[in-house]
Amino acid sequence: MTKKDFRDLVLDSAREITGINYFKKDGTMMIDAVVLALEKALVSGEDVELFGFGKFKVSASKPRKVTGIDGKTYDIQSHNVVTFKPSSRLKRGVAQGILRPAE
Repeated sequence: MTKKDFRDLVLDSAREITGINYFKKDGTMMIDAVVLALEKALVSGEDVELFGFGKFKVSASKPRKVTGIDGKTYDIQSHNVVTFKPSSRLKRGVAQGILRPAE
């Protein structure tokens, strides 16, 4: 799904929820605002939990050793990584192909 396709899906969902007829630029701004807010929270080290959707979490990776194609061993330092854990509702919905409004 492209950003344009996703924007149209967001606009359809927003219209369904609010009954307001938004413009395409509104959908793009909605997506950009959510992504920016998510980035700001994660960069500052905060976890973001969206009820009924899942949790974005920042954690440190474990340092490890890897062997390169040259046969040498390299140390990879610990660094921050973002993980996503889907909610049970989202997992169920994806497995069944059906999503219901959050309880």
